[in-house]
Amino acid sequence: IKSADNRVLQEQLLQK
Repeated sequence: IKSADNRVLQEQLLQK
């Protein structure tokens, strides 16, 4: 799993 992917998931959570 790429760290960038993990970062995208975190951003999505913040948007919610």
